[in-house]
Formats: sequence, C-alpha cells, structure tokens
Amino acid sequence: MSVLHQESLLDRYADWPLFKRILRYLQPYRGLVALAIFLLFGVSLLNLAGPYLTKIVIDDYIRVSNLEGVDTIALIFLVVLVVAFVFQFFQTYLMQYIGQKVMYDMRTQVFAHLHRMSFRFFDKNPIGKMVTRVVNDVEVLNEMLTSGLILIFSDLFTLGGIFFMMLYLDWRLTLVVCLVFPFLLMATRAYRVRARDALRKNRAHVTGLNAFLEENLSGMPTVQLFNKEKQHHERFSDINKKKLSEDLRSLHYNSVYLPSIDLFSALGIGLVIWYGGGRFVQEEIQLGVLVAFLQYLQKFFEPIRDLAEKFNIIQTAMASSERVFELLDTPEDLPNPERPVPAPKLKGNVAFENVWFAYKNQDYVLKDISFSLREG
Repeated sequence: MSVLHQESLLDRYADWPLFKRILRYLQPYRGLVALAIFLLFGVSLLNLAGPYLTKIVIDDYIRVSNLEGVDTIALIFLVVLVVAFVFQFFQTYLMQYIGQKVMYDMRTQVFAHLHRMSFRFFDKNPIGKMVTRVVNDVEVLNEMLTSGLILIFSDLFTLGGIFFMMLYLDWRLTLVVCLVFPFLLMATRAYRVRARDALRKNRAHVTGLNAFLEENLSGMPTVQLFNKEKQHHERFSDINKKKLSEDLRSLHYNSVYLPSIDLFSALGIGLVIWYGGGRFVQEEIQLGVLVAFLQYLQKFFEPIRDLAEKFNIIQTAMASSERVFELLDTPEDLPNPERPVPAPKLKGNVAFENVWFAYKNQDYVLKDISFSLREG
C-alpha cells in the first residue's frame, strides 16, 4: 500500500524534526526573518509601556493633584502607540512576504518531485491527494509561518516581560496570581493532547474527501453509465460524516478550553482585587501600582489565549507538513542518472513477444501480448 494511503503512519514523525525541516525553507530569507523578529520584539516591548505609564500618571501626578506632567505622559504614550504601529506594519508585511516566497519554493519542489514519479505511483495514489499536497497542505504551512510560529515566540516574550513587570511592581501580588497557574497548565496540557489528535484526523478526512471528489467528478460520465450514483453517494456520505464528527470534536475542545482561559483570568483578577484592595486600604500599596498590575494581568492572559489559537494553526500545519514530507521522502521511481548517455537512433523493425505488464502486482493490463511493427 502507498505511503500516502497510510494516514495512520503520521505519528512516526516527531515535532522537533519537523520544525527543523520546515525552518530550512527560511534559510534563504534569514536576514528578513531576523528583521521581522526584531520588529516583533520591539512591538512587544512597546506594548509593555502602557500600564507603567498609567502607574506614573496616577501615583506621581493625579494623586498629588499635579496635572502639569500629565500632558508629557500623554505625549509619550502617543509616541509609543505610533512607533508600535509602524513596527507592526513592517513586521506583518515582512512575514507575509517571506511566507509567500517559502510557499512558492515548497510547491516548486513538490511539483518537480512528482514529475520524477512513475505511472505506478500515480496509479496507486489518487490525483485528489496530490492536489491537496501541492495546494492545501503547502498553504497551511504558509499560515503557520506567517501567523503561528514567529508570533508564538512573540507571545512567549510578552508573557516573560509581563511577569517581570508584575514582579517589579509587587512580588506579593504576583505570588497570589501564581495560585492560578497550575490549573491553567493542566487545562492547557489536556487540551493540547486531545486537540492534536482531532486536528490530525480532520486533515486526513479532508484529504480523503478531496481525493474522492476529484476522482468521482472527473469520472462522473462512467459512474452514470454504469448506474452507480447510489453507491457513490453512500460512500461520499460516509466520508463526509467522518469529517463532520472530527469537526465537532475539535469544536468541543475549543468550546471548553477557550472559556476556561477567561475563567482563570477572572479568577486571577478577583484574587488581586481582593488581596490588593485590602493592602490599598491599609496603605501598603499605591493605587497606581494596583491599577497597573491589573492591566498587566489582563494583558498576561491575552497571549495565553492567542497561544491556544496559534496552537491549532501549528498542529494543523504539523499534520500538513507530515504529508508533504511523506511525499518528498517517497523514493523517486524515475531518478535521473548521474551520467546520462544519449539514446542512439533506432532503426529496423520492433517486435513484442509474450509481453505481460501490470501497475499493481498481478492486476495485469497487458496479458501475453505479441505483435510486430515494421520500420517506417
């Protein structure tokens, strides 16, 4: 059986080797990638400035009824927003440009590889699956590069920066927030395991559905000629139901996990208001610190929610990359010789004597054929 029919073999690939292999396609554009990452980290740092500027305004100016410095802080805040916008614009453009170039390179490589495969390969593998590999799966990898992989590093950097700022503002409040983290980690781990399995199966069903549609639509006159519409409709219904089942399973996991992030966020904010509010009443903490801490805490859960959504992109891309690399790793049936020799010009008669030929094992399409052709 062909490798491309064995969807259950996807687990033989590990994530890290896949990541390394995908990253090789970024090598020709490493300078642009480095610039995009620099801009991304710049945006993350600038976004951390807002809550701290709020803290300065409240504690250093509003609390003491000194409004002269408020204009300066407002101007600084405006400059930060403008610079962050410019950084974000160029970072987004660069990543989209790199993604399109990588997608072009990968599709060219896959298409060239298909040209070196024999008739036997195309007889075993539905054309619909080949189309899915070259078009859909490569497109998913582009989405991962532009909207998933690089932005994950940005989210992790943002989380680290926010956590540092919370520690800097008040380490006691930070310890209170940490009470929520174990439950958040357990929920994330459970979601990761289940969502990955559902996404992989979903991609397999998408491939099967595309292959079935391509074969049946292109061969519809034959189906109608032999009055097989009912049987083919039943097969299509079965494949479609399996895909629907996996879609609903993925929807179920997302419907549970994403609201749980909001729940943990609300729980963390509630703990900070309860503990921090008591300390403010006792004049152990300034109002600006408490307000800034709450703003950082709200920002802290945003990347976690984004990570969940990007995780779906990454997992879908992993399944697609497994399929693309399975195709590229399929040995070439028609390899180019190291030292090709020009074929001599043939003359004379051509004769076939007792020829047998099959694409699949013993399923012969030519059986004991003999004939001869005269020159000219």
